[in-house]
Amino acid sequence: MLHSRPQGCKRYLSSGNRGGIARPAKGRTSSLTTKTQRRARLRRESPVCKLGTRAAGLEPCSRHRARLDESGSAPDNHVVILRLLAVAAVLAATGTAWADDSLRVLFIGNSHTYVNDLPGLFCGLSEAGGRPVRTDVSVYGGYSLEDHTNTQATLDKIAQDSWDFVALQEQSVLPTIHYWRYNSMYPAARRLDSIVRLQGAQTVFYMTWGWKNGGRQSYGDSWSPDFRDYFEMQESVRVAYQEIAAELSAVMSPVGMAFARARNIDSLVDLWQVDFCHATLKGTYLGACVFYAVLHGANPSGLEFYGGLSTEDARFCQDVAWQTVSAVVEAPPVPGGRVPARARFLATFGMTVVPEGASVYDQSGADVTARAGSLRRGVYFVREEPQAASHRPQAVRKVVVVR
Repeated sequence: MLHSRPQGCKRYLSSGNRGGIARPAKGRTSSLTTKTQRRARLRRESPVCKLGTRAAGLEPCSRHRARLDESGSAPDNHVVILRLLAVAAVLAATGTAWADDSLRVLFIGNSHTYVNDLPGLFCGLSEAGGRPVRTDVSVYGGYSLEDHTNTQATLDKIAQDSWDFVALQEQSVLPTIHYWRYNSMYPAARRLDSIVRLQGAQTVFYMTWGWKNGGRQSYGDSWSPDFRDYFEMQESVRVAYQEIAAELSAVMSPVGMAFARARNIDSLVDLWQVDFCHATLKGTYLGACVFYAVLHGANPSGLEFYGGLSTEDARFCQDVAWQTVSAVVEAPPVPGGRVPARARFLATFGMTVVPEGASVYDQSGADVTARAGSLRRGVYFVREEPQAASHRPQAVRKVVVVR
């Protein structure tokens, strides 16, 4: 069942439909590309302002549609200009601005992103939470990150807007195969991350999930280990994503870890389709809830957007997502070695005040405590000094700063 785009959510329109799955046309991105299409999209999707014009395209809304002249034609250009000047004067007098404060997110990946429309579900959750977002995608079936580095359409997408986050999703099997992890996934992730940073955005790694029954997977001429079950394969996927995210000081969206938590709670949870690889609507909704928790730094529990699920299933996914994002888990090794590699960390969001007596380190191990109040988005480690009654230092926490 396809998810319908919620009202007011500014995002792409997927094209094509086969077997109940929205698929982009082969050889093309799923977003609108021509100038005519973009203008049409702006007219459809731009919010209606109270003064009777739309923020983009300047098309009058139905309540305040400008009157046509007696001949039935549109007003002359000089009339339009005068009206715009009048609007500008009102805005200046009232302090109102046209600025769009929506969170802007670009999703780059393959069918694990577009099946069941994960960006659309994330958009719906964001609207329900009163947190406006703008999303777009560059997705092709079966694509790897390396494929995207060689796809001009993807590179153009990254450069065409002022994104806050760019989500990178690797092909599902590739992270579990040693050769492809170190010779394709990591080099491609580094290149894309460097391009994303040049645009002033932050990379988010979309950690996918292991196959339902594990098994031995192949990519090209290389094979993964023969995983005994889902959990063993998931561990391999987790290590791959956490390793590259730590290296690049990138944000992590641990969707695969949410799958693991859900399956630990309910061994029969229906998160996989019959191919044992792609997610069901419930699995995709769980992933969207994880993205909501990570990118907004907020708990999705209680949001009244269910994406076609029952209330019970939606609440389950919301709670599991928040538990996953806020859970204490083992930290990956830190380059530089000045922060204990076996420290435990807590994924915390929106940190603006450092606890008194605590020290903050970046991913290289450098002490950045002095500027902790103005850190840019990224991953940092916080170590609290021992209390007087105890001579043992407190646990080191990994803190994701999202502003």
